[in-house]
Amino acid sequence: MEDAKLAICGLGSYLPEQTLEVDEIARQARADPRRLHELGYATVHLAGEGEMPTDMAVEASRRALADAGLQAGDIDVIIYSGAHKDHIRWQASNKVQALLQAFDSYVFDVDQSGAGPALALKLAADLLGDDPYIDTVLVCAAESWDTTLPGRLLGRSFVVGDGAAAALLCRGGEGLRLRGWRQASWGRYHRALCVPEVGAVRPITGEVLARGGHLFQVFRPGWEDGQQRQELIDEFNRRAAATLEGAVRRAGAALGDLAFLVLPNLPRRHGLTLCRQLGIDPSRTSLSMAAAGGLQGGPELLGNLLRARREGMLAPGGLVGLLGLGAGYHWSALVLEG
Repeated sequence: MEDAKLAICGLGSYLPEQTLEVDEIARQARADPRRLHELGYATVHLAGEGEMPTDMAVEASRRALADAGLQAGDIDVIIYSGAHKDHIRWQASNKVQALLQAFDSYVFDVDQSGAGPALALKLAADLLGDDPYIDTVLVCAAESWDTTLPGRLLGRSFVVGDGAAAALLCRGGEGLRLRGWRQASWGRYHRALCVPEVGAVRPITGEVLARGGHLFQVFRPGWEDGQQRQELIDEFNRRAAATLEGAVRRAGAALGDLAFLVLPNLPRRHGLTLCRQLGIDPSRTSLSMAAAGGLQGGPELLGNLLRARREGMLAPGGLVGLLGLGAGYHWSALVLEG
């Protein structure tokens, strides 16, 4: 599906000033630093004391507005995407609206972690297509991991960092045009990544807090040996590839037509395996960008897109793929034209 009238007319990102090297993360977690370096991560950014995810999202949004030459009053809809918010059971988009003073906008949240921003842009395109009174939609995403993990390691494969990013989808604007999209979900391993003991399943008690039931955790369901684990990874990559292929096909193109592919900040080995599955040279992707930010979740897709634009990786008129991956599992893909 293509709509030549819709374009990403502004991008912005924000990374906190404080950083932490992987060697220090390994020391704190009593992990082997060589293994963390093999994952492809080098440095992560840490939110400052009292710096909330919404604070970072607002800063990224202001930068996106400046990039587009727009004001907060021009925003018709705000979509916030982020799994780790300031509060539980709370709409972060309302605070973003208040801090931006964009009080004429309608706001709502989308929570699909790393797949959220691409899905939010698809929802933004639907709103713009259905309602002639909507001209500008702000999509913003932010994550802060300090209160959800005991350290900066998620499982054995991810080093996590904080940050935010934002994009403005505009009617009649100049920028990256939306050409195709596709979303997919696979709920078989719905508990693979979750906070296991906060929610309707159990009241929050001292015992829950003492055993870490309030923290974001990785479960290992469905496999008993390395072969079963590899089969899960292969199926995960197959579904990711099918989602991107579907978006490219809807854009009237083929995978080989993509000039650049924006990926989440995956562990290097996982990213290389996915590139082989897609038949795409890793040098034509954002895979190397993971070193300078770690896994961020929601913000990284838009942040990597902005970085690719700044570094001249997006060829004029070329097709750009975005592939978001979210816990649960979810995949969301977009095809843009520069």
